[in-house]
Amino acid sequence: MSDDELLHLADQRDSLGGVARQALAAELRKRRMNFVAPTVAETILGAAIAGARNIEREFWAKASKPGKFKDEHFQDIVAEFVYVFFHLCDRDAYVAIPDPQKRSIFLDSVFYYILQFGKTSWMADDHPVPAFTERKEWIEPRLLIVRSGMDDLDERQKQYGPLPLFAAPGAPLAGTVFWEFGRHIAQICDHYEHRPSIQFEAGLIACAAYKDLIPIFTKMHEPPRKLVGFFRRLFR
Repeated sequence: MSDDELLHLADQRDSLGGVARQALAAELRKRRMNFVAPTVAETILGAAIAGARNIEREFWAKASKPGKFKDEHFQDIVAEFVYVFFHLCDRDAYVAIPDPQKRSIFLDSVFYYILQFGKTSWMADDHPVPAFTERKEWIEPRLLIVRSGMDDLDERQKQYGPLPLFAAPGAPLAGTVFWEFGRHIAQICDHYEHRPSIQFEAGLIACAAYKDLIPIFTKMHEPPRKLVGFFRRLFR
């Protein structure tokens, strides 16, 4: 069985019997280091949690009084980092994996593993809950929705898709991926204190983290022989 077939079977694990699921789990553990998708997913989630911790530290260091984010708001910040990093992974995969079907399978696997890792691992000692937990929210007109993590991914993909990563020299930052990402972070921070500068700081944190993610992203299937496009621009 190929790695792609095994990853596809993993997506269907809930429909398998007990013995088959145990065999699948054993095979996944045995081959784990051969899979690119779990490595990328684990790195994205780890970078997202680290980014959220940096946001929390920067925000409260300049706040009018000491504090910390509620767990649910910290989760929301982690999710925003995951959205932007997954989007950047998607962009890089377009270069690294030319075949549309293989690329789709790969990105679906990355999404699956981010969600699974995020549901089973605590984020941090001071936020001892998983990154993704089931949450019920009421929206107008009195509709109950259940959120379970990464619910806004499609919306962010649509938003970030047509945007440039960086502003042209001399152009405003507004309308770039990292600027719009920072706007989502600022909206979460507004629950505590309005500080517009956190939008810019969040963009810088995400951009710096992306540079650290690039070595992992370049391990994707059929990687290019040399850095291209925004890869090259980051290292000028």
